[in-house]
Amino acid sequence: MLLNITSVAEFIGFIVRGLLLTACLILSTVSMAQPDVATPAANSTLSGTSQTFVWTAEDVTVERWWLYIGTAPGSSDIVNSGDLGTSTRYQAIGMPVDGSDLYARLWYYSSSQWRFVDSKYIAANLDDVQLPAMVAPLQSTLMGGSAEFEWRDNNTAVNYWWLYAGTRQGASDIYNSGPSLSNRNSVTLDQLPVDGSTLHVRLWFRTRADGWQFVDSAYTTSDAEPQPDCVTNGGRAGDTGLKTWCWQDLPVASGHRGVDTEFSERQLSIEAECNLYQITNQGDRLGFKLDLHQPAQSWCNNDYNLRAEVSTRPWPIGHAPGTEEWFGWNYTFGENYVPHRANPWLLFQVHEGTRGRSPQISIWAVNEGGPGSGVAGELHIVNATGSGSTYNATGIVPVAGQSVDIVIHVIWGDENTGLLEAWMNGEKVYSEQKRTIYSFNPVGGNAKFGMYKWAWRNQTGVQSSLEQGIDSLESSIGALRILTRAPDDPDYQKDSYDDVAPR
Repeated sequence: MLLNITSVAEFIGFIVRGLLLTACLILSTVSMAQPDVATPAANSTLSGTSQTFVWTAEDVTVERWWLYIGTAPGSSDIVNSGDLGTSTRYQAIGMPVDGSDLYARLWYYSSSQWRFVDSKYIAANLDDVQLPAMVAPLQSTLMGGSAEFEWRDNNTAVNYWWLYAGTRQGASDIYNSGPSLSNRNSVTLDQLPVDGSTLHVRLWFRTRADGWQFVDSAYTTSDAEPQPDCVTNGGRAGDTGLKTWCWQDLPVASGHRGVDTEFSERQLSIEAECNLYQITNQGDRLGFKLDLHQPAQSWCNNDYNLRAEVSTRPWPIGHAPGTEEWFGWNYTFGENYVPHRANPWLLFQVHEGTRGRSPQISIWAVNEGGPGSGVAGELHIVNATGSGSTYNATGIVPVAGQSVDIVIHVIWGDENTGLLEAWMNGEKVYSEQKRTIYSFNPVGGNAKFGMYKWAWRNQTGVQSSLEQGIDSLESSIGALRILTRAPDDPDYQKDSYDDVAPR
């Protein structure tokens, strides 16, 4: 191409205009990439007073999220989520049901600057609006010293909940939830009176239109002799039926090696690297701790502490194809827990015993940008028995001190007979008929509960955690229940969620 340029100034001007055009093209390309609210779809009509919002970063590097929902663009008079960290979902409550326009503003912190994307929705239009009400317990007389209380908003746009329980109407001398129930609709109360007295429950609720209000309920407490919350009735891994382990009944074999790591009549054992004192009784819970500053014991080939688990015995068990198992336990994260951005770890696994192979199934807390959602700390149901591992996000990103009730249901089988299901905090987070056994060793394995942080096997993994300020990992589990059935059991494939669910 020939250019008719008559002066140096004209030539320089031509170059400058070219550079400016290139810069504009680059900027316009960059500006096209921005996060997006995936659910609910923009301009859609919401279904009721509660809505889960889910979004994606769309190739934008985002450090933090914040969600507003209001009656005008950019307003937060309905929802102000607060800083959500790296979580990409939020359960919004208190949505109006009058068919009005709603505006969501998704704030995201990227490149040292807060930015936002807006979307618009239409509120549900519902006629059947009543006061909130308790829906459980169903009976007016409680059955023991513990009871689950559940309530519904009945299409009232409630944006905050608070619960009292006391010995007289409106009192909170037995229980005061504080802000812990803000967007929850159930709670289990323990250590209730068992003397036949009246228990008064006041459910406080707040709406944008009318502020704080309440509804009262009354129950008669049980006057029966209180029964133990948990009774140990364990068994070996191959034993069928329901097996229960209550940690207040079972001193663990902490600090021992070899066969001495087995306890509960050799039904369970400690699996530790590299310090056998990392698993301890904590009242009715079993505590786990990995501490990078605690020396690894001399018998171990690794320099750091990376595994603290309790395993079923004997090992390896080799469940026959078709064997059905249910697992239920409560898992609580330590008070100093933060999601690990640099590397993942697992809190549950089932392994068939082949050295060097991944667990058949497991629950991971993934790392930032890692497999699955790539959301640091989000719990995933992982299945490694197919042609490659699958990582199934649960939407749960635990924070310090958070408890998660977990139930796993598995049938050990191939593509046609295998089944894997998972519930967390009462919600089913995964269910799929698929292979759950390896083709080269088609058996079900032993279950392990606790913590396994394999990245701490080497200095690089340790250093990446230390750079985030993480030098330890702590957790605990409540009572453990395992139900095992053979295919010829008359209750085979019977729904047994309630048999193993945490109490």
